Amino acid sequence: MNATMGEVEELISISKKMFKHIYESICSSDLIDAELVGSISKLLEGIHINIAEFIQLYKEKSRFADKVRLMIFSQQQKKELMELKHKQDMEKLKLKQDDNTIDATDGTTIYNQDWVLKMLDDQVDE
Repeated sequence: MNATMGEVEELISISKKMFKHIYESICSSDLIDAELVGSISKLLEGIHINIAEFIQLYKEKSRFADKVRLMIFSQQQKKELMELKHKQDMEKLKLKQDDNTIDATDGTTIYNQDWVLKMLDDQVDE
């Protein structure tokens, strides 16, 4: 992209030098030819169109590069999220396998307040 813009800058500087030379040639001459002036204007128009196309291509290329960078960043974020989730799942599995832990998600035993109080009272009585 930098090379493309360098080429555009070079084209502009060459165009400036060329027009300066043509202008000086026309001004130094006693004869002004309408065809020469018309062809110079056509040349100027062509250079203008080329520069505009270069700039448009540069903008499109820049937008495409930005989209690619955004997609890569998004994929990296998804990958990091998946890695963190996997790490968390592995920690959960490790804790489940530990004998000192209680599985609160088992769901086979239903606790109610009366039963818990009775169990506590029984432990205090012993």
